[in-house]
Amino acid sequence: MSGIRQPIDVGRKICALTAAALTGLAGYVVLTFATNWGLAVLLWQIHDRWPGGPDIGTMITQMIFGPFVAVPGSLIVGLPVWHWTDHHLPRDRRTAMSLGAVVGATLGVAVLLLGIPSSPSYRFFVADYPTLGWWFPSISTDAHPGWNFAMDLIDLTRFAAAGSLASLVAYRTALGRW
Repeated sequence: MSGIRQPIDVGRKICALTAAALTGLAGYVVLTFATNWGLAVLLWQIHDRWPGGPDIGTMITQMIFGPFVAVPGSLIVGLPVWHWTDHHLPRDRRTAMSLGAVVGATLGVAVLLLGIPSSPSYRFFVADYPTLGWWFPSISTDAHPGWNFAMDLIDLTRFAAAGSLASLVAYRTALGRW
């Protein structure tokens, strides 16, 4: 039985996708905190005044109410994707993480296209600055969309990273080996 895959039952997939949803949400919140903190320090160094730290209230709200969206969303998206990948792709860690990054990035694009403010604190950090100083002197934060585009790319990267982490957890949970 070396070349034959053992099927994974639906209950185990549901458990794995639930763990993946919670891990992906926690990973996204931690990445948001880290990047917002890094941006605050960067702006502090450029402008020599503290712009404020990450919005802890938003992060707590995401952790409290996020599972009510993340778990059903993970099951609705994850079960069909898992069914398709079981028939078309190899079952290995690299494939799982790559597919998770693609699904996470797709979710990020959907969030950006729908205009859902996934990390509004980025916009508030630079609201008081007329420009980004010597670093990008031509980009005005209120008149030029370049700053928001850069923040959207960072947000998209966080979605992809959280999706990759979540898929790794789903893969390991479903196969039962760490």
